[in-house]
Amino acid sequence: IVTKGIFGTFLKGKAISQYGKTVLSPITQVRNFTTAVSFALANGNMPMVGRGGSLKDSARLVFSNVYSANPTSATGKIVGNKMLGIGKTPETSADAIYADLMDANRRGVLGTQAELREIQDSLMKGLDISGRDPRSGFEAIVGENVAKKVGKKLKPFEDIYQGSDDFWKYFNYNAEQAKIKHALEGSSDVDKIAYLTKNGADMDIATREALRRGEYDLDDLIKNRAAQIVRDTVPNYNAVPEGIKMLRRTPFGNFIAFPYEIMRTGSNTIAIGLDELMSTNAEIQKIGMRR
Repeated sequence: IVTKGIFGTFLKGKAISQYGKTVLSPITQVRNFTTAVSFALANGNMPMVGRGGSLKDSARLVFSNVYSANPTSATGKIVGNKMLGIGKTPETSADAIYADLMDANRRGVLGTQAELREIQDSLMKGLDISGRDPRSGFEAIVGENVAKKVGKKLKPFEDIYQGSDDFWKYFNYNAEQAKIKHALEGSSDVDKIAYLTKNGADMDIATREALRRGEYDLDDLIKNRAAQIVRDTVPNYNAVPEGIKMLRRTPFGNFIAFPYEIMRTGSNTIAIGLDELMSTNAEIQKIGMRR
């Protein structure tokens, strides 16, 4: 018990230090947003001039995170059309954007910021202090009672920090969909399915059964493929193996998950690009060359 108490004290100090140097640091907030564009560039997704990625839609995501209940949660509700700057057409209604965000979240694209998740998890889950998930990283550090008094004022900083990550992931997600759709134009459904499922090696049982019955949804397969590319090429806390998660529970050292994710996503980006270059589809080869 004494050892666990000492260990927990050091770990809490580490978490407080990390929280202050990331979430509460204006410089780090700016750096978190500006440097995340490198993952888009590394995959050939060019803001403003690239195919399909919408900076405006990504911005809506960030603003809805900060000014409303988190739309990437199961119970969050998106804010009004006026705040989001949408609602001129049915295709850009608040409900449509909300549904798309929920779908992206279901596919594991959003809400996986490596450093923030590491801070949030390192106390409550790492030491099994409580079975209840903290509402915020700040609550995980100081406890529920203190968080009730000042946590609400700090929660928006966490939302912005997470939003910076989600901004570029959502941008990449849409850009990858657009590239895939363009590359597969004119291809037969058989060829499209073969590419989107890696010749049948990358699909779940439900998809396999739907294909067998001829009830497949190509748009859904494209979204699955785009989401997988984003999960593989942009830092994603959910992809961190248990061994790395165990290392973050030590009270010493800096962030563990993020540098691991840099190595994982860097090698994945190269591997995916090489696979695309070996495709017989000339348009997919172009995607691989840019990546």
